[in-house]
Amino acid sequence: MEQNATILLLVLVSICWTGGHCATTKPTTNPTTLIPVQSEPVTSQPTVGPIQDASPLGLESGAIPDSSLTASSEYDANHGSRRGRLNIAQVGALFGGWSAKTKDLNQWIQVDLLDTYSIVGVATQGRQDQFQWVSTFKIACSMNSITFDTVKDPVNTDNDNIFAGNSDRNTVVYNRFPVPMSCRYVRLLPYTWQQRISLRMELFGRRLGPIQDGSPLGLESGAIPDSSLTAFSEYNANHGPRRARLNMAKVGALTGGWSAKTNDLNQWIQVDLLATYSIVRVATQGREDYSQWVTSFKIACSMDSVTFDTVKDPTNSDNDNIFPGNSDRNTVVYNRFPVPMSCRYVRLLPYTWHEHISLRMEFFGELLGPIQDGSPLGLESGAIPDSSLTAFSEYNANHGPRRARLNMAKVGALTGGWSAKTNDLNQWIQVDLLATYSIVRVATQGREDYSQWVTSFKIACSMDSVTFDTVKDPTNSDNDNIFPGNSDRNTVVYNRFPVPMSCRYVRLLPYTWHEHISLRMEFFGELLGPIQDGSPLGLESGAIPDSSLTAFSEYNANHGPRRARLNMAKVGALTGGWSAKTNDLNQWIQVDLLATYSIVRVATQGREDYSQWVTSFKIACSMDSVTFDTVKDPTNSDNDNIFPGNSDRNTVVYNRFPVPMSCRYVRLLPYTWHEHISLRMEFFGELLGPIQDGSPLGLESGAIPDSSLTAFSEYNANHGPRRARLNMAKVGALTGGWSAKTNDLNQWIQVDLLATYSIVRVATQGREDYSQWVTSFKIACSMDSVTFDTVKDPTNTDNDNIFPGNSDRNTVVYNRFPVPMSCRYVRLLPNTWHEHISLRMEFFGELLGEFVDELGG
Repeated sequence: MEQNATILLLVLVSICWTGGHCATTKPTTNPTTLIPVQSEPVTSQPTVGPIQDASPLGLESGAIPDSSLTASSEYDANHGSRRGRLNIAQVGALFGGWSAKTKDLNQWIQVDLLDTYSIVGVATQGRQDQFQWVSTFKIACSMNSITFDTVKDPVNTDNDNIFAGNSDRNTVVYNRFPVPMSCRYVRLLPYTWQQRISLRMELFGRRLGPIQDGSPLGLESGAIPDSSLTAFSEYNANHGPRRARLNMAKVGALTGGWSAKTNDLNQWIQVDLLATYSIVRVATQGREDYSQWVTSFKIACSMDSVTFDTVKDPTNSDNDNIFPGNSDRNTVVYNRFPVPMSCRYVRLLPYTWHEHISLRMEFFGELLGPIQDGSPLGLESGAIPDSSLTAFSEYNANHGPRRARLNMAKVGALTGGWSAKTNDLNQWIQVDLLATYSIVRVATQGREDYSQWVTSFKIACSMDSVTFDTVKDPTNSDNDNIFPGNSDRNTVVYNRFPVPMSCRYVRLLPYTWHEHISLRMEFFGELLGPIQDGSPLGLESGAIPDSSLTAFSEYNANHGPRRARLNMAKVGALTGGWSAKTNDLNQWIQVDLLATYSIVRVATQGREDYSQWVTSFKIACSMDSVTFDTVKDPTNSDNDNIFPGNSDRNTVVYNRFPVPMSCRYVRLLPYTWHEHISLRMEFFGELLGPIQDGSPLGLESGAIPDSSLTAFSEYNANHGPRRARLNMAKVGALTGGWSAKTNDLNQWIQVDLLATYSIVRVATQGREDYSQWVTSFKIACSMDSVTFDTVKDPTNTDNDNIFPGNSDRNTVVYNRFPVPMSCRYVRLLPNTWHEHISLRMEFFGELLGEFVDELGG
């Protein structure tokens, strides 16, 4: 009997695959469920009836746009993730549910909620038009779409929770999470299924993100430059889109608003916000100097300025939302979006109007993404190659722009800085960043070997190295911002931009100087753009220098690792690819990326000038070039993943990693080859901020304002929480540390970080001016300042972790968290103390996103 059942199962599977998609077969009366070998018992039973105390987040209603739904795979475009909405039905060729390409445990469907939510439950259905459903599944959450935490089994937190799914096509099954999950990205991971992985779903919860009414994004203030405003048309240059700023008035021939060339439904006005924002509101006015206004309009958003998603009607997601506009020249009309829209480019599309299409406007929201102080972009480290530095002039070759790197010292005849040929206002020095960055800061020094420096300067940015926008004075956007420079040779002076500038080319223009125009510098910011397939990291372009390429061996100097760049061709004796000395499994080729990257893909070719190539290979990653982790087989993590390689000289073969690998050093290890180990290659990914021990978050430096520090109590105003900064000293009556009112276990001190951080360490001291300190403590984290999660003991997660504290006044004690904690609010809770609860502290970590105020206040 068991043998017959097995034969039946094999026959059914054969029918499904040989006939193409399972949709082409007739349903069976006794369907077969495909269950993974490592199946576990269901650890969570469905909820009876809908989840009453939370709201649906917008899959069924359409409030969540199609662009927010992604998946590990889709059977084809008609079965895509956008079909994964609850109660969706087949329409023409579009099927009634999402269906994965393959049936395995690597599949998932993901929703980007565009803001931080507390998610309490999920509803699922099978596919509406075929007998396919997910019978059990897991849930995972993330703040950054890279690191995901699975919902854990509440009775055994070492195991993932297995949710009970569906047993037919259309019944809605509701599952409540054991505890709410706070995140922006949520994934459902099918675990067992009927016939094929197919489903529809809805999520339930409430928004946590500090979005409220949002901050004005910079049209009225001038923080958004004129170059960011474009339109389908303009009546003439005096009516251009730069006149569309809220409260703009007529000045001479320049009108008090943007006016379109013609009155029709093709018109739009667009703002490039220069970074990704969560936009929640729009304000509009009519034209200030004429009775012309827009009476209704639509809004559309985009990440790339090519594909736009319109804001949908929350009552009928098949229709665009029509926002009510103005009825006079100057009254400001505010409209809130039904749900926040996450994008860089935003368009207003006039729908009806009075007399002529004319308007002024402002958008409101908050900055998304890790921008803060930014990461150094590579002048000091050498990640930016010499070829990227140019200047209007140089004193001579020994004073050239390649000497302008921060902390560059004199070496022989090569000077310790760039020096211009002449001292005048025509001079500039330029960096080609080789990709688009959001730049937030600049650091400058004088010349290291001579008393010459720039005392003030301007900054200009460009996407094409032809048209440059200067950074504007935030108090008067008609004027360029003059940044203060240096007053000696070697002190590093940091200047933050009033608003981030998005560009590939950045220029520093000396304005005043001491003795001669000479300087060294570094820029700070972040790479812009989604990861998806990743950006090329610089082998083909040359952005990665030759010195970053090393290998276990090379056939000879003409076959060295520097020849391994994608599309490298033979030049003279230099070959068209790297070739190893010998053919064995000890060989590798390594790239030092000079910073931490999330690497998602690799491209390979054979040797251009000889029929030699690598037919399969492994990949390994490292942070320190000593300990390497190989990419693992996603179906069996005990095994290394073997990537398929090349079968000819020049065809480029792309391989995506099963999951992104975060590292600085990446190695390709040939596994099999044709004739000889030879190859060319490129890696793809995105720059990540270095976490390691984390950066100090701003208590000691003052970057975190006093208003962010609160406590359960204070002894008096002179002992308040604002005195809790690391290395704080007594000043007059103000004490050298925070002291609680009373000594008991109710006490805590809290920091509002004003954004979401991954926190990895804490440093503590006692009170500087009295022998009082905390000898042990707990840490708790929160996204909303209401619900706090304490850091758990890694050896017993039922218990809170007790961190060892101080034993004197001033020694700094560092404690690393067992695992990073992601939160906005962090509390230290004294557990034991000496004499009185008193302390000073600092937290360390990295920014994850969700600013309250631009640039962290």
